[in-house]
Order: sequence, then C-alpha cells, then structure tokens
Amino acid sequence: MSGPASTKKTLLIVVASVLGLALAASLGWGMLIGWAVATETSDAKRGLTGEHLAAYYDDPELDGGTLEIVRTRYLDGSYDVSIDYEVEDFVVTSSLYSVERRASDAMSVYGGLLVTGPLMETMADIELQERDDLFDWGDNSSSKVILVDGEPSGHVIIARKGKVAFMVTLAGAYEDDAQRLEALLRPVLDSAQTDG
Repeated sequence: MSGPASTKKTLLIVVASVLGLALAASLGWGMLIGWAVATETSDAKRGLTGEHLAAYYDDPELDGGTLEIVRTRYLDGSYDVSIDYEVEDFVVTSSLYSVERRASDAMSVYGGLLVTGPLMETMADIELQERDDLFDWGDNSSSKVILVDGEPSGHVIIARKGKVAFMVTLAGAYEDDAQRLEALLRPVLDSAQTDG
C-alpha cells in the first residue's frame, strides 16, 4: 500500500522510535550516569578526608588540603559518594563509595572496580602489588600496594559488604601493618557495615 496512509504510518513509526530512543536514553542516563545531588553530613565518613588523616597521624597540617565530595543519585535509587582530598606534597586520596539496591548489583560494581588497577598502572606509571595479607574484610576484598620505583607509597583497597562496594586509593602514605591499615579505613568500614 502506498500514498498518504502509508506515509502517515511510516511517520508514526519513526516518531514512536525516536520517542522510544529518547526514553531509553533518559532511563540509561538515570541508571548509568545519574545526577549530582546535595551531600549529606555522613558522606564525609565514606572516604578519607583531611580531618580523619590529621587525627589518625596526629598531624594537624594534614587537614589543610582541598576536599571535594560529590553524591550522585541514580534512577533506581542507588547512589555513589566520591571523595577526593589532596594535601600539597604529601597525601592524595580518592574514594568511591557505592550503595546499591541489591548485593548482586554491588558485586557487579566491585567487579568493575577491580579492573581499574591495570588502568592505573598504565596511566600513572606505577606498579600495584597484591597484598591481601594487609586487608581482608567484608564479603569480597582486594588489597594492593602502590609501588613507585619499587618502593611502597600507598594503597588501593577495594571491598564489598552486602549492597555496598567501595574503593579507596591512598597515595603518599603507606601502612605495612594490617591492623593499622584497618584503623585508617575505619570510617569507611563502619559506614559500609551500616549501609550494607
């Protein structure tokens, strides 16, 4: 069949397809990308900040850096908190804390975080050494030591507890004792215990 009826039908199919793609893109954006929302006071405990480092190392100068906290909400109700903190010429921390709707979703996030290690080695010209003897926590965990010119200079910790997955990168400070490393990460672990 040809003519106006067929043209109208084709136009309706095209419009419906475009609207369907727009809806799918909006849902994908909300599920995968999300949007920034206001932070909460408890968010600072979901990563390493200057206040915590200053108290842990008993060094007030560690609280004088720059801090950025971003909370991202997703359409399915899950959210991430990213915390970046830098003290000039000493410590840089970066934390990603993800609260998912289900433990299986958190397991997927945990798996995704595990692949960041090889990317970090390539991009930052560092070596990551497996050191699960330094950190073993929650349902799943991975502990790597950052080596710069063969010397330990930080940590990459990835863990999952229930529906929470997180990654903490600490460059410029190294703990060679499992109990001290766990004490350093205590705010993050306590939050994951509560949220998981």
